[in-house]
Amino acid sequence: MRIESFVLGPLENNAYVLWESGPACVIIDAPMGIQEIDSFLNEHHLRPEACLLTHGHFDHIAGLSHLRKQWGLRVLIHADDAESLVRPEVNGSAFFGAPLPPARSRRRSSRAAPVRPRGGSARRRLA
Repeated sequence: MRIESFVLGPLENNAYVLWESGPACVIIDAPMGIQEIDSFLNEHHLRPEACLLTHGHFDHIAGLSHLRKQWGLRVLIHADDAESLVRPEVNGSAFFGAPLPPARSRRRSSRAAPVRPRGGSARRRLA
């Protein structure tokens, strides 16, 4: 598994692209400045199938509308945090005078599943 990390937006949020062989990939988190990931995806001929959100705070979902329009990908978030995708007062964006438009996830999970990279190669790239 390959992992490319990005530090994006004015709050310097982390976002990641994970892929193995072929064009399919997954994006983790969608902060402001997500367009930088578009360039990376195009340059490496990758196509995101989903965006996995670590949680629903505004600084982790601000680029979600762009990703959905650009790539038509699925959005995955834990069921306990799904309300943050449709309620600006829950995700925190309402308190900054710029509420984010609602973005519903297509799949919710009530349990967390660990992600374990194979062979340790992903850990070396992040170090």
